[in-house]
Amino acid sequence: MQKVDNTEETRGKIIGDFIDYKFFKLTLKKLTPNHRYNIISNMNCAIFMDRDGTIIKELPYISEPEKVELLQGAVSAIKLFRAKGFKVIIITNQSGVGRGYFSLRTLKMVNQRLFNLLKHNGTCVDKLYFCTHKPEDNCECRKPKTGMIEQAKKEFDISLKDSYIIGDKLEDIELGKAAGIRTVLVMTGHGKETGKKVTPNFVAKDLIEAANWICSQS
Repeated sequence: MQKVDNTEETRGKIIGDFIDYKFFKLTLKKLTPNHRYNIISNMNCAIFMDRDGTIIKELPYISEPEKVELLQGAVSAIKLFRAKGFKVIIITNQSGVGRGYFSLRTLKMVNQRLFNLLKHNGTCVDKLYFCTHKPEDNCECRKPKTGMIEQAKKEFDISLKDSYIIGDKLEDIELGKAAGIRTVLVMTGHGKETGKKVTPNFVAKDLIEAANWICSQS
């Protein structure tokens, strides 16, 4: 694999992609009073989710947008979180950029493909944060360090103690514990291997089972 020099454009940055979700806001007018109450009561709570192996199919260093594939139940889970008023935020390590496997532009194209698939299915996320550093860079944003969580907390005024993190990897669960967030391990992606190494607050078969459990707690 030919390496791409991305050093200058990504050094020392926590980078985020926003989604245009004006189409979703239009549905608020149609909500019942009970749905409106759910949204108000959870407005400072967030669901943090890993990307690869949690929302989309796990592929090593995915760099081809056309290979992005939503996992079964992912759309339903995100719709449920939004109906309950949670902010939905993706937190993902993407060291393929730092390693030179693909460019920052390519990563953004992959993210945009995910956004487009969600929008096509009638939902969206509030923001996606990604860290492009290699593990040896010892940055403050790469999971399980809390840099991306802290940035999201600041931007969205999030109550971490009332929030959750869902992922299939060890660093997702370790991040949640470090940040004081309740943790959910999904058995998709690397979940089965991760389950042998860590004890989360809940173990779910997939994202929709995780969503049903979280919503039953709130």
